[in-house]
Amino acid sequence: MIYLYIFLLLIVIVLVMPIKIRVIRNDKHNDVDIFFVKFFNKRLDLDELYYKLLSDKRDNKITINSILYNLGLFIKSYSIIRNTCKMVEISKLTIVSKTKSKKEENQVYSSIVFWNTISYTRSFLMKNFKKVSNEYYSMQIAGDDRELSFELRLNFRLIYLLISVFTNYKDIPKIIKFHKKGSENNA
Repeated sequence: MIYLYIFLLLIVIVLVMPIKIRVIRNDKHNDVDIFFVKFFNKRLDLDELYYKLLSDKRDNKITINSILYNLGLFIKSYSIIRNTCKMVEISKLTIVSKTKSKKEENQVYSSIVFWNTISYTRSFLMKNFKKVSNEYYSMQIAGDDRELSFELRLNFRLIYLLISVFTNYKDIPKIIKFHKKGSENNA
């Protein structure tokens, strides 16, 4: 009986344990870091994450069918993902654009596009996440190359995902059916 209590306690600890997700994209780093606070750290390469999200699970190749399958899976799971995001806090958001143009007109246009994009991105994040704090946006006139750097840090807990799955239990059969249908098509 004592083992059952220990097991339940471990499950509760894992469910409420904070997980910090950090996405960095700049000229030096291209990483997704997942930190299971208190236990261990896991690092994924951003290119590897793209590849895993878009590739066919059987052949590990990116094809049109695998992209469409993963997009369909995302659409079927959208309400679960949306409800999970509404519980997640963004603890840091940094976006820096570095551009240089020989023509002043192009510099003005790129500045307008950048700040409009920031405005839409900011409203999207404010609408879909619980809280966004520590925001930093900058547009710099730099060297010859164009560069976009960003850093995003999320505070996530597995219990959020579990709550979203329970509140959207009607979507689970649709997701399973879609997954089985996709597995049959790939076989």
